[in-house]
Amino acid sequence: RRLDSEGQGAELTEVVAVCLREREATLLSIELDGWVWPITLLPDRSLYRAPIDWSEAPPAGLARARLLGCEPALPAPRLTSQRKRWSMPPCHYRLDGLIWTLALRGPRSQLLGALQGPLRFGLACRACDAADAGLPGALGSALRRLRDTTAALDEIARWPGLDAKRASRLINGLYLSSRLVIVDTHQRRAAERAAW
Repeated sequence: RRLDSEGQGAELTEVVAVCLREREATLLSIELDGWVWPITLLPDRSLYRAPIDWSEAPPAGLARARLLGCEPALPAPRLTSQRKRWSMPPCHYRLDGLIWTLALRGPRSQLLGALQGPLRFGLACRACDAADAGLPGALGSALRRLRDTTAALDEIARWPGLDAKRASRLINGLYLSSRLVIVDTHQRRAAERAAW
């Protein structure tokens, strides 16, 4: 865990992004309204373990969430070969629910650090669209639009019903769920010039 000069911890959404990218089981200690909640990310199983399902958090719930600590977690126990059908273990939930709740209602309303710069964003096609198919209103429309085109953050922020914060949250959600296509505009221009 990295601390800045004031002794503050790393930002929650940034840490989740790193854990997902590295596919490491990680125990997060999250402070919210005086309570400390343990959340164990299990990216290899697309699950997280927590006392409650954070995808059901009230709209303002995660906006004040703050990361207190993170450490390697014990992996989830292996399923025995005797079990014929898999069922969700107690206190385990789908990771996509947490990812989208954190992206849309969490403390971060700017682009993640990995998404800074002159970039264009699009939507990676994937067979399973269930997690983000239910995005409301303008976010759902923007998602459908990103299937067909790429756009810079400032362009997306001008789409109907969006602003810079909502566009950033949408892009962060796509990045966290591994659905984002990123095009570096400098590389794109260089490739176009080289083609001529």
